[in-house]
Amino acid sequence: MSQDDTYGLSGAPKRHSLGAAVLAENAVSIVKQRQAYTANGARQFIVDHVIQAVLSKTAFHPEDMLSELYGHRLSTDAVIDIYIPATARGLGDKWMTDEVDFASVTVGSMRLQALLSVASAENMDFVRPLDNTLSALIVVPLGEQHTLGAFVLAAQLRRFGAQIDMSFCETSPELSSRLAVDPPDILMFTASCRATLETVAHLVLDICNLLPNAPKFALGGSFAESDEKAKDISGVDMVTRHARDALAFVTRHKRSGPEKSTL
Repeated sequence: MSQDDTYGLSGAPKRHSLGAAVLAENAVSIVKQRQAYTANGARQFIVDHVIQAVLSKTAFHPEDMLSELYGHRLSTDAVIDIYIPATARGLGDKWMTDEVDFASVTVGSMRLQALLSVASAENMDFVRPLDNTLSALIVVPLGEQHTLGAFVLAAQLRRFGAQIDMSFCETSPELSSRLAVDPPDILMFTASCRATLETVAHLVLDICNLLPNAPKFALGGSFAESDEKAKDISGVDMVTRHARDALAFVTRHKRSGPEKSTL
């Protein structure tokens, strides 16, 4: 018998045992990766896959991407509420760490918006009507460059049966003129930086001075949610990251009459 016999004392092939151990270790690693979740409840490996797809140099087909996500047993609501925002945050993180340039992030965001449009269109068949239809104006203030979150919010509100309009970078006179003609039940601002809070504060003050019965004001966005003073600085009635909470707030106000509601 040669000296490099691959059999040990048990009679089992050593090399085969080593290969099986490596295979098992790899399998465990893959399972762990697939069980990893982001802070917002998204499966990390799916988020990573979508990030790779929207950053790819090849063509991006949102319908195919949505089908893939359905293949992971995700609902349309989960795609809109969890995975598109998680992917957007992932793109932002990569830009902050210089892993991708601004142009790539811009293209990736446009692709995510296309995915959102496809998902939202499918979701319109499952609109949950409100008892009394509410109207909301989503405002992306002057100077804000992040619009994807506003479109996600619009998709969520429409799903709940609210009537939605959107305002992009309008000045205070332009926004006030719009509200004087067709005031909504609630204005919802988005803020991704501290400078936007000051802009929102001026808008809120101008609108309240112009309209005796001003609508309610809500604030959302990545920065607003992380700043404890955002509500006081901006002068809004509430700060929230959930569309449902904003609708519940304005519904309570309408039911209680013209008196100012408190959270």
